[in-house]
Amino acid sequence: MKKPLGRVKLIVISVVCIVCIISYLVIFRPMENALKDSKQQLFIRSAEAVGYATEIFMENCINDIRAISNRTEFKQRIAEYKAGNITLDAVMKYAKQDYEDGYKTLEGAVGAIRIFEGNVITRKGNIDPTRMALNIEFQDVTLVINPDTLSILVYSPIKNGEEILGYDVVFFDIAGILENVHQGHMLHKLYSEADIERILADNSWIQLTESEYLIAGEADTLYIKHLKNTGIYFVASSPNHVIYGAINTLLGGLMFYFPLMILITVLIINTFTFGNIGRKIEGLEIERDRYRREAQIDGLTNTYSRNYLYEYLENNGFDVLQWPLTIAMIDVNNFKAINDTYGHLVGDGVLHEIAAVLKSSVRSRDMVVRFGGDEFVLLFTDCSIEEAEKILRRCVERIRNIDKFDFNIDISYGIVEATNKEELLAGIQQADIKMYQMKREARRQIDLNP
Repeated sequence: MKKPLGRVKLIVISVVCIVCIISYLVIFRPMENALKDSKQQLFIRSAEAVGYATEIFMENCINDIRAISNRTEFKQRIAEYKAGNITLDAVMKYAKQDYEDGYKTLEGAVGAIRIFEGNVITRKGNIDPTRMALNIEFQDVTLVINPDTLSILVYSPIKNGEEILGYDVVFFDIAGILENVHQGHMLHKLYSEADIERILADNSWIQLTESEYLIAGEADTLYIKHLKNTGIYFVASSPNHVIYGAINTLLGGLMFYFPLMILITVLIINTFTFGNIGRKIEGLEIERDRYRREAQIDGLTNTYSRNYLYEYLENNGFDVLQWPLTIAMIDVNNFKAINDTYGHLVGDGVLHEIAAVLKSSVRSRDMVVRFGGDEFVLLFTDCSIEEAEKILRRCVERIRNIDKFDFNIDISYGIVEATNKEELLAGIQQADIKMYQMKREARRQIDLNP
């Protein structure tokens, strides 16, 4: 009896071992790979959202600085100075006044200076010219980064044709911008092209798109994105134990209890395993949907986010739009002064009230988007520029009648009509330019009628 019993025990042990091995190879290993792939994709999507926000911020910085450097009034003062008609003090006095208006439009700027003939003729904010190279020769807008502090120096030449008259130098603190879109344990950094070449040379990498790379290392996973129109790369990294920790804990528990549960009943182990895995997968999907919704809806104003706007347009949004379409770019007048005087909580309240007016004033098929900071974009589908102008005038009147604050609220806007995809993509920038023209005209009227 002992020998047959021993054989039965040996058979049972062998069957359990074989079942465990087959289960690991057929069930757990593919399941582990699938769950880790899902987590990796979730990490990529979260990193992409932050990278895209950084790219848009950098693009706006370059465009805003280039617009300041291209102002013709300052160039005319330089020409008058070189002709001997005015003094250098007159040039400096004008530059100081002109720079005051331009500096206010630079989101995230810590400080700025204007260089002429190797000398600083005006400055704003917290920037030390003595720690910078003033004898510089950049032919176009150039960015110099400090990866350790997440700061960027932007040099923008002031040109008259091909002649370089001087430079605008602006110091940006990107750390504050990235903190606003921080994703859990994800670490954000900025690197130069040379630094990225060294990183890619030292690691195995996967090219996701023409400008995006993924490094799945043993300890960390890195997402790398080239910020277009710059020589800067955005890098998001997260420890693998953070990305895959829940999966490793889950699968470790299943592998421990699986042989024991087989000895009790195959039915129980199947129900327990797949039921538990199903709940985990559902939790991952809920988590993924939550991240997706946070990327699509602006939490402060409950309007669509800029990320959602471009994602919507890229995903066949052009095919369902009703043309003609009118684009409106809206900006809050004196918003920085409101924040500085009354605090950011009051500023947030102003944005919330304005968003409520915009959403209640447009039609159900129109789209209200918080484009960034105190800027909003309105997309009026199947709407001429005249009809959109009427709606915007009503919005302006309602916003001016908001009585929840100790000050008046006003906005500036620019509108452009588009009849096709190409005009729509270019129209956002054109509307932005018109909006700033309206803002400058409003300031001019204030100066003429004090």
